[in-house]
Amino acid sequence: MEAGRAWAAGRLDGGSEQDDDALADAERWGIDLDPADLAGDPGDGIWAWLVPALRAFLAIDTQWRMAPLGMGGMRALGLDYAAARAGLDLAGIEMTPALWADVRLIEAGARAEMNGARS
Repeated sequence: MEAGRAWAAGRLDGGSEQDDDALADAERWGIDLDPADLAGDPGDGIWAWLVPALRAFLAIDTQWRMAPLGMGGMRALGLDYAAARAGLDLAGIEMTPALWADVRLIEAGARAEMNGARS
C-alpha cells in the first residue's frame, strides 16, 4: 500500500529515510531483509519483490474511476478494471493472480492517499 500512497503523494522516489523505515519494519516483523533487497537505485524505497506490480500499476495509473463530490471535490473509487486490462494488454504485461493482488494493494494505498484517508 505504501507504494500506492507514495505514487499518489508524488514521492515515489522515496529516499534513504524510507529505506531505513523499511528495514526497521522488516526487523520488527521478523523478516530477514537485506538492504540489497530494496530495488533499483539506492534510496528509492521500493522492495525488489514489488517492482513487477509497481511497473504494472504505472502502466495503468491513469485509469481511475472518480466520483464528483460537492463543492468541486472528487473521490477516487479505484481503477477502472476494464480499462486497466486493456492498458496491461497493450503494455505487454502478463497478469497473474498474484501480480494482480499486488497491484490491488498499490491501488488501495493510492486510493487512500488520494482520498485523504490514513489506515
